[in-house]
Amino acid sequence: MKRNFFAVVLSVSLILCSCGGSSADLSDNLSVKIDDDNTLSLYASREDTESILGSASGTNALGLFEYGSVSIGYTDDKVSAIVLEDDFYSTVPGLRIGSSDYADMDLSFAEIGKNSISETYFSYSEGEYSQIDDSISDASFEDGAYLDVIVDDSNSIKTIGIYDMYSAKTADFDK
Repeated sequence: MKRNFFAVVLSVSLILCSCGGSSADLSDNLSVKIDDDNTLSLYASREDTESILGSASGTNALGLFEYGSVSIGYTDDKVSAIVLEDDFYSTVPGLRIGSSDYADMDLSFAEIGKNSISETYFSYSEGEYSQIDDSISDASFEDGAYLDVIVDDSNSIKTIGIYDMYSAKTADFDK
């Protein structure tokens, strides 16, 4: 009986330790919470995306489609860019425009003028993201992604971008 109890306690401890950590996996920020029932992620179909967001109101200078508070790029009718520029939506763990509550997310910033920028890179294979040190220079569509967070001089998030590496480097978005 004591052995079984010890085995259960050990199993629960191992599970809790593996779930612990100082912050959420940064790849969790590659999805945007639209509402309690819907999230938007890279590589979602255009049809599914528009069933959640409705029809685009137009395009911006980068060729991304505008859906109110979020801009979306498509490559081969799949989401290849998500850009947030106001606080209506957030990433799934809670990165939000205007927030300065991101210190525990292990983002590294470089100063660019009055702003600071953080780019975090991920490889993508079989539906899973793995954080990597640098961009994949010869990436094809759906090989990798990156999370781009820009903060202003008051350390508030100004822009959040989630991009497929290939599409962002080539600006290869559907029209």
